[in-house]
Amino acid sequence: TLPAMISPAPGSALTSPVFGPQTFTWSPGAGVTLLELKLGTSPDPTNPLSHDLYNGSPTTATSVMVSLPLPNTTTAEPVYAFLVYHLNGTEVWIQYTYTYKYVE
Repeated sequence: TLPAMISPAPGSALTSPVFGPQTFTWSPGAGVTLLELKLGTSPDPTNPLSHDLYNGSPTTATSVMVSLPLPNTTTAEPVYAFLVYHLNGTEVWIQYTYTYKYVE
């Protein structure tokens, strides 16, 4: 079983920083030793912008609370999440896409 993002639901809109930090929760997967969350403005995981919003450290936890430095914008902007997991000495990622739109 691979790890998977639980919350926020993949494809959903992220909350505005005005309302506090965003919690990301995932299932651990079977045989996975470490996981890390990366959030960015690029869909390419090899691009440094793939983790320009948040670059998590390897952990055994299944959630992290992140204060996203997102712009004050009224247009829907994409945010790319990479759930990176370590399995049998190999690092693999699963990509998720969210949108962000500032709402008062």
